[in-house]
Amino acid sequence: MAKKGYVTRHVIEDAITNHLVKCGKTSKEATERSRNYISDFKKEVPDPIRSKVILNEGEREREQYRCQDLGEWLYKRRGPLKEFRTPACPFKASFNVSVNEVIEISAIPTDLSDAERNDPDAMFAITIEKSLEIEKLKAEIAKYKEKEAATKKRQGMNSRGRPKR
Repeated sequence: MAKKGYVTRHVIEDAITNHLVKCGKTSKEATERSRNYISDFKKEVPDPIRSKVILNEGEREREQYRCQDLGEWLYKRRGPLKEFRTPACPFKASFNVSVNEVIEISAIPTDLSDAERNDPDAMFAITIEKSLEIEKLKAEIAKYKEKEAATKKRQGMNSRGRPKR
């Protein structure tokens, strides 16, 4: 019987093994990997909090792991356990998600008819078109500036490729 907030090693090994078998691993390989994952977790637990995170350490049948720490560690694992979740080892995760949506309309001089001025879709399409043209011009200007810098660098060298004195 696991203490509240903890999960036994056997239970979590079974959950990981079942997950790996569903992902296409053989049962023998999955069992071996699940044991290795738990051992890796034990190695990564810092010594000052080890006694709080792992109860009955060293007694294989009685070892218990704190759900929050083990659940976070398993969730963050790479490879087959990436974002692994199981009801056997729940943890509370807090996520900060923010979405910012910005629409910028440039002050691009355009000749619009009265009908186009009153139609937001037409104005938007023309604005996008003009904006793309401006971006192409900016890219060309940047390319010319790069060529100019390379030319200046070459002119600063002598025929042997060394800087002029």
